Amino acid sequence: MVPGAPRVAGVHGGKVGVMGRRKSPTQDFVLAGSDVTRAAAWRSRSDLWHHFLSAGRSWAIVVRGADILTTGAGNETRAVRVPLASIERALGGPPGDRVVFLGADVDEFSVASVSGTTLPDVAAYFAWIAPDQRVLAAALGSAMGSGGGASSAPTGPRREDATDHTTWQPRRPGRLDDAVTAGRTRDALREATAGLAGQPEGDFVPLRTAGEFLGAFDIGLALPAVALAQWHDSAPFCSSCGAPTAPGEAGWLRTCTGCGRDHYPRTDPAMIVTVLDDSDRLLLAHASHWPERRYSLLAGFIEAGEGAEAAVRREVFEETRVSVGEVEYVASQPWPFPASLMLAYRARAISTDIQVDGVEVADARWFSREDLNAAIRSGEVHLPMGSSIAHALVRRWLDG
Repeated sequence: MVPGAPRVAGVHGGKVGVMGRRKSPTQDFVLAGSDVTRAAAWRSRSDLWHHFLSAGRSWAIVVRGADILTTGAGNETRAVRVPLASIERALGGPPGDRVVFLGADVDEFSVASVSGTTLPDVAAYFAWIAPDQRVLAAALGSAMGSGGGASSAPTGPRREDATDHTTWQPRRPGRLDDAVTAGRTRDALREATAGLAGQPEGDFVPLRTAGEFLGAFDIGLALPAVALAQWHDSAPFCSSCGAPTAPGEAGWLRTCTGCGRDHYPRTDPAMIVTVLDDSDRLLLAHASHWPERRYSLLAGFIEAGEGAEAAVRREVFEETRVSVGEVEYVASQPWPFPASLMLAYRARAISTDIQVDGVEVADARWFSREDLNAAIRSGEVHLPMGSSIAHALVRRWLDG
């Protein structure tokens, strides 16, 4: 298999997947991405970075919070991939815990079979979290100069001006690079990115925006990358005793330095539902805080001790006073902004009278397909962004 190629292909961004495979329930979900072998059994290995650095076939995507470094535009958008050797060369040494391990170009059987032995010579994928812009520009320039990256780590003394990331603690939200420094380095960053990827310029773009255009494999890596980046930013201290936490397990764990408690990335389940009446009309709502004319499906978090189907019935009734009967699971999609897992359902309404509270939900309506298509064409209704599961579910219903 070619390193970097998606293992499970599907219809994504206009790209046609492998012929002969049954259509996946998430095939038209933009942020479903592709299956990436996460190789979780390797995360505790101390030789992880050095092995794949020496192999010379591995690289990292770059994320900052919920943003990903991309190049190109429209359907030509793709994640910038930085060779590991270029990262180490720019830093003047190993990046320590500032990179997280996302997976490798192997199958799970191979992962299990090498436990306790030498890692295989395969491509591995990492995420470089919130690098200093000057260091990032240097890494991209290094990749350009080496034709895509070297096969071994640089030799010689550590650069005096390199940032030491071996004891990295995540930045708090808003503590990005100084604005003046960022301004001085932005042009260099874009120039280096353009030369590396052959596109006009590169910049950090929100994944929820870029996701509509990225390829499935890039999305499969970006989803855990931005989820982990935001989790590290939000969990510098132990929720039990308040002591600082330290990252481990290649970025998938934080351990309290005081009481020793292990903290893992959190995932918050939320439901989203296609509510239909007996005439096959669709229920859409407009939240008070949304942009004018945006309508979407009803959704909400699943509360503690609550089943997902119960949450569907509760949320629909609370927001519209519509009662639903049959509830059927459809599929799921990660939504790491910052940590949601969207569980999609289809429900049949047993009442149709609508009453909104005017506070959380400003309006809700039943739409036939003809009504909604006309409202979209006229600009009366704007659908959710294309990367959202809500957009995909509405489009499924419109297509009949």
